Amino acid sequence: MKIYKYKDYEDYLKHQAKHNEIKFGKIVYVGKHTINEICKHKGCEDVTNILCHGTRSGHEQQFFLEYFEDNKLNTPYVIGSEIGQSANYEGVSLTVQHDFNKPRSEWVGKFDIVYSNSFDHSIVPIECLNTWKEQLNSTGTIYIEYSQNQNHEKRVSESDPLGASYKEIEQMIKEAGLNVIDKITRHTKGRIKHNGVVYVLEKK
Repeated sequence: MKIYKYKDYEDYLKHQAKHNEIKFGKIVYVGKHTINEICKHKGCEDVTNILCHGTRSGHEQQFFLEYFEDNKLNTPYVIGSEIGQSANYEGVSLTVQHDFNKPRSEWVGKFDIVYSNSFDHSIVPIECLNTWKEQLNSTGTIYIEYSQNQNHEKRVSESDPLGASYKEIEQMIKEAGLNVIDKITRHTKGRIKHNGVVYVLEKK
């Protein structure tokens, strides 16, 4: 495992915000079919609160809401976090500007689903996982989309600071007091992006 060395926390914030600006409007990582697969896996009849981390333009939130609408389910509360200024842009809805590594008191114990494809942006991975774990309610599930092909040690940068193998990711998950209860590797349109995996996690 390798983590990019910033000068300090403020340097991390500065570079994450900078690269958010560079990618905004150009790159959308999340796939609608992956979100649909997560919803089918969870079974969303009783889901009322969903949190997405590192969402840039808010597509994750919209895809979740579209699934509920398409399947005639009750509309949940859906919110996303984004470290960059795009959280405040016109047209970006259901998003707050926030560093997902850090706790937020009103989110503790609230969510049925916590989803992210941005774990590679964490510089304190165990702390981050513990933060996300505490955001789950008693029956909540974390879904982390990750690709070791995309996020290996040689690709670590000021934009994507965490590089780790699947084995290392799973060890961190264990250390954070979470269980891998399943892995999603395919959806209706094919494989998860970059031949990745969606880890399905619950509290121990």
